[in-house]
Amino acid sequence: MNGNKNSKKIFCLLVIICFLTLSFNNSIADNSISDISAELSYGFIVSSIIDGNYTKIDKTNCKIRHMINDFLRNEIPVFWNAEELSVKIKKINSSQINEELLGRGSYIIPFTGNSTDNKKIISIIYDYNKSSEIEINDNISVPTYYLLEKLEVKAYQLNKVKIAQIFHRITSGGFLFLQLLTKCGFLDYNPLLDKDVYKKLKNDDYNVVFHPGRFNIINTIPHDLFSDLLYRTSDGIRSFVKNGGGYIGCCGGLIRAGAGGYTPFIYFKRNVYNPNLRSFIVLSIADLLIKPPPQLNTAVQVKLINNSSPITFGLDEILWDSWYGGHHVFHTGENVEVIGEFYNTGTVVDETPVWITAKFGKGKVAAFTTHPEIAGVSYGMENESQLNNGKTVISNSLFYLTADEKIEHQTIFSKSLSYIKNIFNLTENLTKNITDISHIFNPFRDKINKTKLQINSLSNNFSEILSNIRDIASKNNVNLSQKNNK
Repeated sequence: MNGNKNSKKIFCLLVIICFLTLSFNNSIADNSISDISAELSYGFIVSSIIDGNYTKIDKTNCKIRHMINDFLRNEIPVFWNAEELSVKIKKINSSQINEELLGRGSYIIPFTGNSTDNKKIISIIYDYNKSSEIEINDNISVPTYYLLEKLEVKAYQLNKVKIAQIFHRITSGGFLFLQLLTKCGFLDYNPLLDKDVYKKLKNDDYNVVFHPGRFNIINTIPHDLFSDLLYRTSDGIRSFVKNGGGYIGCCGGLIRAGAGGYTPFIYFKRNVYNPNLRSFIVLSIADLLIKPPPQLNTAVQVKLINNSSPITFGLDEILWDSWYGGHHVFHTGENVEVIGEFYNTGTVVDETPVWITAKFGKGKVAAFTTHPEIAGVSYGMENESQLNNGKTVISNSLFYLTADEKIEHQTIFSKSLSYIKNIFNLTENLTKNITDISHIFNPFRDKINKTKLQINSLSNNFSEILSNIRDIASKNNVNLSQKNNK
C-alpha cells in the first residue's frame, strides 16, 4: 500500500513539474500571442565610442571587444559593418526612437532562427550592461541599441579568433601582446617555438599567427637561418597563410613578412617579386622592401591614408603610435595596400609606409613598422591616446584577418521588446541568485589566500637557509684553499 501511495505522489509531482515547465516556456515562447502586436527588434547594434575622456574610451572599447568575443565563442553570428548607413534604433535603456547614422566598425548581432541562440544573445547583452567581465564595479555600460527595422548591410562576418604566436628568446613585445589580448577578450592563444611551427601551425587549429619584433637585427639573421635550416619555420608560416590563415607582424614581424632589404641589386629585386619564391630568411608574403631608419625610440604620429580598410575603424586620421627604431618601408608592390604613413617626424621616414595590409594565397597580412601592441598597454613619455589606438588597431587587425570576405547581409528574424525584457528579467534573477551564494565560496578563498601566505613564508625561509649554506660553503672553501697553500 505504501508503495502505491508513494507512486501516486511521485506521479502527481511529475505532472505538476511538467505543467509548470510548459507554462514557463509558453510565457517566453517565440510566437506567444502577447508578442504579435508588440514593437519588434531585429537584433542589436553595438557601437564603439571615439569621443570623450581617453580612459573611458579605452575601457569601454575593451569591454565591447570582450562582449563580441563572448558572442563568437558561443557561435553567435556577429557582423562587422563596413559602410555608413542610416538606421532606426533605440537605446536598450531608453524609450526614444532615433534615426541614426550607423558608423563603420559597428557590430550587428541579428536574431536568428534558433531560439536558444536568441536567448544567449539577450542574456550576454544584459550581462555586459549590468556587470563587468573586466573589473568589479567598473560602472561602464556598452553602447547597445535595439535594431528596429530590417537591415541590408555590407559587412564582414566575424569568426572566433584563434591565435598562435611565434615565440623565441630574441622577440620583443610578445608578452605585451598577450597582455593586450587579455584586456580585449581574445583568450584563445598559444605560443609556438620555432621548432614547433612547421608541425603545429595548422589551419584547423589556428586562424591567425602573430610575429613580434626583435631585440637586435644582428642576432636575427643567424637565428632565422638556423631556424629555417633545422625546423623549416618560414615554410610553416608561409603554408599557413597561403591556405587561408592571417599574419600580423610588428616591427621585426613586418621585416620578416617582406621580400628583403636594401642591397646593391635593389632595382632588380623591385621588379621580380614572385609570391611562390621565398627570399633569404624572409617570408615574402608581402611585396615590400625595407632599409634602416634614423634611430628614433619615441612616440610617433601616423597619418591614415586609406580609411576604407577595416583596421582603421574607430581611429582618427592622425594618431599616435610607438616606434622603437624599426626599419622603414621604401618600396611596396602590387599585393600590398598602404594604410598609414609616418607623419611629421622631421626625418626621412615622413610619408613612407608604416601600416600595411597584403593578400597572400587565400590568407591576409597586416603589418606595422611600429609597435601598436606596446602602445596599447603602456606609455611613458608618450600620448595617453595610444592606449586606445594600440588596442583598436590590433583588435581590428585580428577581426579583419580572421573574418569571412565582405558580404551583403540582411536581417530577417525579429523578437518583440516584451520578449527581450522578459529574458532580461530572468537573467537578472539568475545573476542575483549567483551573487547570493557567493558567501559560500568566501571561506575557501580565505583558505587559499592563507595557504599562499604560508607558501611565500616557507619560500623566504628556504631562500634564507640556502643563503646561509652558500656562506658556510664559501668560508669552508676559503679555509680549505688556505690549508692547501700552507
